[in-house]
This record gives sequence, C-alpha cells and structure tokens, in this order.
Amino acid sequence: MHIAQWDCINANSIAENETFMVEPPRIVVISRHEPAAAWAREVLRGTGLLEHPDEASPLRLRGGVILEFAADSGYLDSCSNGVALVRIVDPAESNGDACPDPRRCNVPAGDPTAFAIAVQLCTELLASRMKLRDVECALAYRVQFETLLTELSSRLVHTSSIDLSEVIAEAVTMIGIFTNVDRCYLFQFDEEGSIATFTHEWCAAGIESHLTLFSRVDLAAFPWTHEMYLRMKYIYIPRIEDLPDSAKEERAIYQTTGIRSVLAVPLAVNRRLLGILGLATQRAERTWMEEDIRMLEALAQLIANALERKRNDAALSRVEGRFREIADLLPIAIGIHADSRFVYANQAAESISGYTREEVLLRDVFSFLHPGDTDTVREHLDALAQTGAEKSHEVRFFNKHGEERWAELQSRMIEFDGKPSYLLAAVDTTDRKRTESALRESEERLRSLLENMPVMMDAFDVEGTIIVWNRECERVTGYRSEEIVGNPRAIEMLYPDAANRERMFEEFDRLGSDFRDWETQLTCKDGTLRTISWASISGLFPISGWAYWAVGMDVTERKLLEKQVLEISAREQIRIGQDLHDRLGQLLTGLGFKAQSLADRLGERGLGEAEAAERLVGLVSESIALTRSLSKGLQPVEVGADGLMTALEELALQARDLYGVHAEFLCEEPVLVEDNSMATHLYRIAQEAVNNAAKHGTPGSIEIRLTSDDGSLSLSVEDDGIGLDPSEQPNGGLGMNIMAYRASVIDGKLELRPRPGGGTTVLCNVRLTTPTGPAPSQPQRGELG
Repeated sequence: MHIAQWDCINANSIAENETFMVEPPRIVVISRHEPAAAWAREVLRGTGLLEHPDEASPLRLRGGVILEFAADSGYLDSCSNGVALVRIVDPAESNGDACPDPRRCNVPAGDPTAFAIAVQLCTELLASRMKLRDVECALAYRVQFETLLTELSSRLVHTSSIDLSEVIAEAVTMIGIFTNVDRCYLFQFDEEGSIATFTHEWCAAGIESHLTLFSRVDLAAFPWTHEMYLRMKYIYIPRIEDLPDSAKEERAIYQTTGIRSVLAVPLAVNRRLLGILGLATQRAERTWMEEDIRMLEALAQLIANALERKRNDAALSRVEGRFREIADLLPIAIGIHADSRFVYANQAAESISGYTREEVLLRDVFSFLHPGDTDTVREHLDALAQTGAEKSHEVRFFNKHGEERWAELQSRMIEFDGKPSYLLAAVDTTDRKRTESALRESEERLRSLLENMPVMMDAFDVEGTIIVWNRECERVTGYRSEEIVGNPRAIEMLYPDAANRERMFEEFDRLGSDFRDWETQLTCKDGTLRTISWASISGLFPISGWAYWAVGMDVTERKLLEKQVLEISAREQIRIGQDLHDRLGQLLTGLGFKAQSLADRLGERGLGEAEAAERLVGLVSESIALTRSLSKGLQPVEVGADGLMTALEELALQARDLYGVHAEFLCEEPVLVEDNSMATHLYRIAQEAVNNAAKHGTPGSIEIRLTSDDGSLSLSVEDDGIGLDPSEQPNGGLGMNIMAYRASVIDGKLELRPRPGGGTTVLCNVRLTTPTGPAPSQPQRGELG
C-alpha cells in the first residue's frame, strides 16, 4: 500500500466520523395543523425531557436531541438514521394508520399525553442508536488503526536500513493524517539520552514546520519532560495552560510556538530510550482516549524496533569491517566455504597458499589438499554439516609453486549471507613438523646417550615416581628398568630402612635441586649396600616432563680403598708413634742418664768440659720432650673406649696454653667410642675446628661438647668470635674440606653454621652403630613438588 492510498482511505473515514459527530439527532414533528413550539414546551415541561425548559426555539431534549416541526409529509422518505418522526393525525386516523417504521409514531391530535409519550420513546430510540453507532465507529476506527499498524509493521520490518528514514517519514505522515492532528513529529536521542535530534515531521495544511527551529534540543533544558521520558512515561497534555509549575519551561515553549495540545510517547527498546513520537494540535485543543494512546505506543514501538535494528545493522557492519581488518592481520589463514567454493579469504590465505585472494575465491578447499587427505576432510565436513561436531585435522596441501606443506585445519558451521557455510582456519605447521621431526631424532639420540652413559641417571615426575632408570642404574643395583620405572614402591625397595629414608628426605630438602658429591647408600637387589655419589643441576637445567633428575657414580670400592688407606695410615702413625715412644724415647732417656752421669763426673773433677756436658743433657731432654710430642701427635687418642674424651680434654688445655683463650671440654655423660679410627677422625675434626676458630675468629672462649643419644654421637666446637666470612664457608678452605672428608669417611654429617649472638658452630653427627638400611639419594613418591 502506498502513501497516496493511505491518504484516501483514512481521509474518507475521518470525514464520515466528523459528519456523524457534528450533526445532532433530531425528532421532527409533522402536523398539518402546525402546532406551535410553545405548546410542545408546555406539554413536555413536566416530563423532564427538556434540557432547558425556558429556552427559546429550537427545543433541546436530553442527550442533545433537537425537537423540530415540519408540515411536509414528504420528509418521511428522506430522513436518516439520526432522525425520528412524530406525526400528529386526526383521532379517526390514529387507530388504523399505524406506521411500520419504528422511527415514526402517529399521535392523535389534541392528546398531549400521547404526544409526550411519543417524544420520550423517540428520544430513547435515538439514544440507543447513537450508542450503537458510537460503538460501530469506534470499532471501525480501531480496525483501520490496526490495519495501519499491520501495514507499517510490514514496511518497517522488510525495509533495509538504507531506506528506513524514508519509510519512517511516510509513517509519520500517515499517523498525522489518520489521527487528524496538526503535527506529527519524531525526535531521536543520542546514546546518553541527553540530546534530542528532530529527524521527521508532518504538518497539516497551513501549519508552519518546526524542523529547523528545534533541530537539536538539549533535554537538560526541559527537566520535567526529560524525567517523564527517562521513566518511560507518555506525556499527555490536553490543555497547555494546565501544565504544572515544574514544567514551566515546556509551557513557555509550547505557548511561544502556538501548541495547544500534545501527546508524546517514548521510543524504547529494553528500557533504553531511543527517542519520542509526538502528536500536537494548534488550531484547537484535543483530548485522546486511552485506546488512542495505547495504539500510538504500539506505533512508537514499531518505529523503535526499526531504529534499533538500524543501529544494530550499523554496529554489525562496523564489526564486520573490523573483523575483516583483524582477519587480515592474523597469521592464520581464514576462509569461508559455501556452494563448493570459497566466498571469503583473508590475507594470510594468500601468503600460505601462494595464490592471490581472487584466485582463492575461484577454487574449493579440495583443490588445495593432498590426494591422501581429501577423503578424510570430505568425511569430516559432511559430519560437521550433519551433527555440528567440530574437529581439527593435520593435513597436507600444495601451494601455488607445487610445494607440499602441512597445515592444522579447523572448521565450524556458520551462517554467511543467509547460507550455511564452513568457516575454515588453517595454520601452516610445516616448519613445526620439521622441527618436531628433528627434535624427535635429537631426543632419540639423547635417550640413547643417557641409557648407555657410564654413570647412573634417574629422574622423577611431579608425583615423585621414578620415570628414568638407565642401564648403569640396572648394572649397579641389579634392578631392571621395568621393576623401578613407574613403581610407587621403588624408593622403599632401594631404601628399606624407614628412619634412614626420613633423614634422606630432610637432607634433600636442605640441599635443594642443585648439589654435588652427596654420598648415600642404597640397597641392591641382592641385599648388598652400595655407596653412590650423587650430583644434580635439575634446577639450573630443567627438562620438560621431569620434576627432578640426578646423576650418580658408584664409589663403593673407592670409599673402601680410601678407608683402608686411612686405616693403614692410622696404623702406621700408631706404629711410628709407638716406636718413637717406646724405642727412640727409651734410647734418648738412657742417653740422657749417661750424659747426666758424664756431666756429674766432669764437674766433680772441675774440668771445663762439664759445662758442655750439661748442655748435652739439656738437648737430650728437649729431644725426649719432642719425641713424646711427636708420638702424641701421631697417636692423639689412646686406644680404649674413653680415649676420645681424654684427648678432647687435653685439646682444650692445649688451646688455653697456645692461644690464650678460655677453652673447655663439656661431656655431661661418658661417651665411649670403641672404634679408635672413628675416635681419631673425630679428634682431628675438633682439632681443626679449634685451630680455625683461634686463628680466624678471635674468640674469647671456645667450647668443645661431646654428647650421645640413641646410638648417635654429636661433636660440636663453638666459639664466640667474629664468625667466618661467607667465602670461607664449607667449601672455601682446605681445613673445611679436610673436616668434611673425615666426616664422610666415618659416614658422618658435618655442618658449619653461625652461632646465635655471634661466632661459629662446627657440628659433626655420626652413628656409633652400623645402620640396618642405607640413606636414600632421591625423594620418595609424593615428596616432590
């Protein structure tokens, strides 16, 4: 339906309604005797039918009915539905001359009662007909309005965003004509809802346009109206002068522009204000029924939905444009495939395939694929179209230069230009495939190297389970890789003693993931104990998938040989010391006696050689003292369980004499050490610690303490000096290395730590009895991470 047709249809219907509303209903009294209006008024005065009993002609009855008089009986044939007739006849004619038309009554002349009854009946008849016609007109009005709504809805829904403004202009025109107002207008609001732009207007003939006068309105200048719109309320002003004082700004502008009545409804979608649709009159005041307001709100909602769709289309267009820009920046080839060809391809598709975008759009996806992968991709796309199941494939393809390459292809069903389409994304993985191949070869070589290198290597996952166990581990322990790798009890098998495992865990926590020369004992499959020296740099050089790794060397024979060498050395020192004490000491003692005897005899004779003989006695005495000192140095600990306590007490006395410090030996309960070799190593450790403290720490006191508890011995040397420089910590000097070595020989543990309040503490812990299980070298399952 075009706008010209709307004008014709609605103008006619409005004209009919106005004719009915303007022409009042009438009762026409027809009489040849021409009765006077005064007589009729007199007859009807007491009936209550007259609205104004004293008013002059014409006579007005209730309901706006006018009482008229006529003498022409021909009037009967031309009366409309809005006219009723009362005919006054002679009494002789009244009985047999009844009129079949209910709009006509015959009344006998000279009978005022019959006349009054006839007028009353005609009045009631006209009133009922008026109500019926009002209903019919209202129904016709609503049908026409709904027809208008339907037509506008169809036009607005099926109109493109480009033509929407023109269609809204036609709708505004039609609404103005249909509602018979002077002005119909449309304002659109900005995103913040604070500025209104006058976009569309229709004016009746002779009404001046306001389009340029109010092209842009700041709603802050009209707070009452703005508040109403924000609350999504319509504004209905039948009489401008009745606006409240809070709307004085609105009243002033309406009065200035000649507006007399206004009806405006908001355009909103999801409580978001888009604008207003308004009606205004200038030539007369106007009232609207509630139904008119509701139908205008329905029209406003149609326009609001159309405007929102236009905004969404514009936003979508911007998004699509942005998508194309972003897609062209991506290194991933993106294409949309529909109707057996590509309908979109981004810039990366050109670089990956070697074809121009125009060349890509002339081909389908299968023309790029390797023949060996065509069927797989075809089956996947068919399944995707049927079930929507998404899946990625690594496929081979050929570029424009015929080079075979690899790509990871992903696909998804979408709608593009109203058609079901495939969205395809491809990442060129050729370089990655080549790198992975080279990496696999490198990993295989590395694994072969690790498996066959002449040192032990093990590794753990985050759960603490052994995941690497090379051939050297198998050779040393006797456990095959299949018995250890992935076995949650592997640690218990290698370290069966629970107490030793616990000590191992503590030591591992202290060492961390980077260490070297950590010697422990593990139990082999045949039950023998092996000493392993472990080293790890897994913190500095982590390996993917390995939470921790270490390498180890079996030093059992070396440790045994070292111990034997030390024992031989110790025995030789004891032998030499005993020889010095027993043989050389006795010879010197005898020589001293003879020299003294010689000196005495020479002195008795008064010979001058007596003085030389005395000097010889002194030298011999010094030699005896030196021999005893050498003998003591070579064998500082006397053989016997209490030899260590005695030697440490003498060490404290020597420190007092040599260094002038307050040194004392503390041993609250006797500590007996049967193994003289262990006792000697402990003494040497204490001796080195005392010498270091005295030379480098400038202490005021040195305390040597010996304790034992549950088969363990603890030796500590503590001073109150200035402490050691960090550079002189355990691995910083020869003395510390010697102490650590001696502790390892006796399976002890040496610690050097600062003393609270200043100074240094050297602590050595060793077990007096041989443990039933070895100390572990790696954490048990669950202890890592």
